Amino acid sequence: MNVQEKPALSILTLTFVIAPLRSQETQSLGDIARRLRADKDKASAPATPLTAPNAGGTASSAVPSAKVHPAIADKQPVAGQYAPYATREEFNLHLLDRYKDEIRALFQQEKFEDLDKTADAARTMKARLPGGFWTIHLIYSALMTPAEGTYDASENDWTSQLARLQRWTAQRPDSITARVALAGAQLQYAWRARGGGYADKVTDDGWRVFQQRAEMAAKTLMDASSLPAKCPEWFLATQLTARALGQSKETQTAIFEKATAFEPDYQYFYRAQAEMLMPKWEGEEGEMAAFAGHVADRIIGKKGDIIYFQIAVVLNCGCDNDRKLNGLSWPRIKRGYTDLEEQYGELVGNLNGMADMAGMAGDIAYAHEMFTRIGEAWDETLWHKKENFQMVRQWAKFAEVPKTIDAAMKSADDNLQTPDGRKFDEQVAKTFASNYGATVTECLRSSGDLSVVPFDMVLQVGGNGTVEQIVVSKMSRTSSCIAAKLDGGLFPPPPKPDYWIKISMQVRR
Repeated sequence: MNVQEKPALSILTLTFVIAPLRSQETQSLGDIARRLRADKDKASAPATPLTAPNAGGTASSAVPSAKVHPAIADKQPVAGQYAPYATREEFNLHLLDRYKDEIRALFQQEKFEDLDKTADAARTMKARLPGGFWTIHLIYSALMTPAEGTYDASENDWTSQLARLQRWTAQRPDSITARVALAGAQLQYAWRARGGGYADKVTDDGWRVFQQRAEMAAKTLMDASSLPAKCPEWFLATQLTARALGQSKETQTAIFEKATAFEPDYQYFYRAQAEMLMPKWEGEEGEMAAFAGHVADRIIGKKGDIIYFQIAVVLNCGCDNDRKLNGLSWPRIKRGYTDLEEQYGELVGNLNGMADMAGMAGDIAYAHEMFTRIGEAWDETLWHKKENFQMVRQWAKFAEVPKTIDAAMKSADDNLQTPDGRKFDEQVAKTFASNYGATVTECLRSSGDLSVVPFDMVLQVGGNGTVEQIVVSKMSRTSSCIAAKLDGGLFPPPPKPDYWIKISMQVRR
């Protein structure tokens, strides 16, 4: 969400009180397993939407269907039921979406009892899917907005979503899942009224409706706090609602501390607090990075490094044209990701995030490794456009040929020492200025780079003047964009085939 300023609301103050957690009787894992098996065996019931998650938080069987396992295990193309995804990487990229789709199917059928059983089991077992994603969080993600999303869904879609959630709470008044999902939906509905743009672009009516709906979410959460069952997502929804209503940094931090005391491993608490500490909300420059390091040190060991990565992969999304990792430590991000994958398995969405952050950090070798593992399974929610993915991937390919880069630079410099080379260099300069000046301007505008240092591009030109290879001395989104546009471009025929030329770029905003 592109929010640059703090909400300028005249706020009706709602103080969030974290009710004392009551002792809660829970069923044994054996009881839950027997209950789920019994549900599956009912002749009248539909096919079980979700495989029962593992105890202990491992990811191996907490997947939408047992049919997934062969495709994931042997890395073969997915067939049969999953034919739309031609490769194992593409299926892996959409694994979380498939899980949420099955939850939405239950919700559309108003199978509220089944939803409660599924959520209760996920909460009790602290189940996770590949990549370390908590199953209970994904369940709520599927329930809190229409399938089309917060802003793209129609008003009718939203009316239907909220009405169905309210029927669930009416039919099952002791359901913590129903009430937390309703509060989350009310908060997302508030953001729909406000819009996702800059604060100064929001209308007075938008602010008014935003506040009203956020207050409804706060009331629903307060009502839910009296239920016997407790849920980590209740704390997360409380964090996000407090932020929306402009509660003080101290109040939001108090909610965060109570949340992590309830469930220390729920990464979403840390992400919400870290985002709140960014300058666009309540924080100062560098405060978020300091917080991430502090909580990771406090947790200690691999768990701390994993939380550090989980903060980084969400906040370093490129949403605000930031290419500096927001002050976070790249070595620690890498260490945290390695630990997470070792414990919870690979998810291609995480690989996309690591590839993007490797580009920000200038770690070309690591980026190349990530892109090799990703294949063509690029994550649209991260990269937004395929050309952004392709630009960084093109840069990462240079990790394969460091010696070629040095040799290309030397060949270009040697060519400039001859009379023919100097004459041809003048032709290249004129052609580049005439044919590619607009390209440079457009790449600079669209890249989002806050600053661009001078760099050299070395091009290998074929006998007819076609650009056959390109290497760049300093990589950035701007230089990657220019290189991609020049690939296959045309210059005057050179003095000899396979001729290397150098173009020195002095790019200014």
